[in-house]
Amino acid sequence: MYYLFWEHSENNKPKPRPEIERARKRRERNEEIDRLLDEMNDYTRLYETFGDAEYAERILRVKEKLRKLAEVAE
Repeated sequence: MYYLFWEHSENNKPKPRPEIERARKRRERNEEIDRLLDEMNDYTRLYETFGDAEYAERILRVKEKLRKLAEVAE
């Protein structure tokens, strides 16, 4: 019997095929990047409006998270 999307492991639990799993992880990573970029844009606008150092610190934390995501992709 052929399975288009799932392979069966030894304990009969279906597991995703590798290419589907890679696509899922890539999609999740892209969604996380989009979320972080939105967050950074929000903090940037708040910082430009109010000049609060807390917003500048949050921008740096978001940039660090983005940098780590970029390292994983390489």
